[in-house]
Amino acid sequence: MRKYLPLLGLITLNLLVVAFLWEHSILSTLLVLFIGIAALLYTKKETDVILYVLMVVVSFIFEALFVHLGTWTHNNADLLGVPLRLPLSWGMLAIAMKYLSVFLDEKFEGSNI
Repeated sequence: MRKYLPLLGLITLNLLVVAFLWEHSILSTLLVLFIGIAALLYTKKETDVILYVLMVVVSFIFEALFVHLGTWTHNNADLLGVPLRLPLSWGMLAIAMKYLSVFLDEKFEGSNI
């Protein structure tokens, strides 16, 4: 569990930045970007970088598509109706879900769950 605490802290920090600094688009985007880079430097895995970048790109495309279709709108949108911190946060979520899965596998290895 201890090895995942720094990553958990970065994920929490990401959520706090988005929740409390959403009105400051440039600042929140830069902070979320730096938090994502810090998480990738912590994990030191090329597959995490690929997962992060893939999720950022795919989530941006779908967010922009749904904004274009009128499904939803965003306040303080930066590019094509999407705040840039949002796809970066989706990238962090992908990393978080990966390591949650790894943690659960380690925790319950050998059990019948």
